[in-house]
Amino acid sequence: MGEMVSVKLPSDIVALLRERLGAREFASNDEAVLAAIEDMLESVPADDYRLDALRERLRHSMDDPRANISGNAARQHLDLLYAKNRA
Repeated sequence: MGEMVSVKLPSDIVALLRERLGAREFASNDEAVLAAIEDMLESVPADDYRLDALRERLRHSMDDPRANISGNAARQHLDLLYAKNRA
């Protein structure tokens, strides 16, 4: 048996919940809320993976032995790329 938890939800969320219950997408409020929480928990590892990938790219960039360029030089390079691809 599960543990009882009380949650206060915004009115618009409650309206959506009732709408989905009316459409018989879920058998009960409990089932709908549990499905939402399970979806949220399943998305967390994907977020962790994306963060790990971003950290690795940043680490690789920081360890790059090539010389740094100034912000102005980077901007000029990006402007040139944009102009080439815009035409």
